[in-house]
Amino acid sequence: MKVDNIYSNQSLYNEACKFYTKKSFGQNFLIDVEKLKNIANVLDTDECDLIVEIGCGIGFLTRFLSNDKIPTIAIDIDRRCVNYVNRLRLPLTTAIEANALDFDFNKLSQKRIFVFGNIPYQITTPLIAHLFGEIGKPSKFTVDLKKVIFTIQLEVARRLMAKVSDSEYSALTILANYYAKISLLQDLDARYFYPSPKVKSATVILEPLVEKSVDLSNPDFLRKVIHLGFKQRRKMLKNTLSPLVNNTGQIDEIFKELNIDLSARAQDLSLFQFNQLANRLKLN
Repeated sequence: MKVDNIYSNQSLYNEACKFYTKKSFGQNFLIDVEKLKNIANVLDTDECDLIVEIGCGIGFLTRFLSNDKIPTIAIDIDRRCVNYVNRLRLPLTTAIEANALDFDFNKLSQKRIFVFGNIPYQITTPLIAHLFGEIGKPSKFTVDLKKVIFTIQLEVARRLMAKVSDSEYSALTILANYYAKISLLQDLDARYFYPSPKVKSATVILEPLVEKSVDLSNPDFLRKVIHLGFKQRRKMLKNTLSPLVNNTGQIDEIFKELNIDLSARAQDLSLFQFNQLANRLKLN
């Protein structure tokens, strides 16, 4: 019998109700079978050596990911969840207690990893940075990533997929898009979870880029420029970056030289333009 015929939305709901969830761990379990299948179907077992699930909870997604061809490592910070999943005795599946934010994925000694996770809002950005690295400073795990499939707050998903000048465009947008091609798999209403969160969610797919779109000359300084720019994103960029030059007239000249509007804000610049700007400012 196929796993997707074993479970129903009602059976997952009933099981979730029996587990005492903790807000401190951001535990909101996805309980819709079709939505779980949509996520698991991203997996192509011919393209990876290992499946890693971050925040496995009580194993609802784990049951759809687990198979008899590819090993699955399910990570959770809650020991109760780890014990719960291990008791399920899923094929080639091991749950371990760990904090994903400081977990050394190199310990897995595998290549071509598919990473899945239902990620709490507060750790989304640091987790992406942990997996991929900072701009111009890749993580030691990046080379092993085949795909990363995250269920996250819809607001964060919109930031990841935002375009230049969108209100959601941010430093996170630039970071994620420097390392990966990002696409939306599905929107998820709160009713698909137990307990129901107060926000909507979405599942996004991050596919690591083989080649970066921008060659960086001064990555450390570039990160500083981006940070300053978005620190006060409502202000004009030339004003937020003024501490980097001797006078405002100088920065006006640089903006004109690079054909950047003097009234531009951080959200109006692409990574390519930020890189140009950082290189030019570095000369001063």
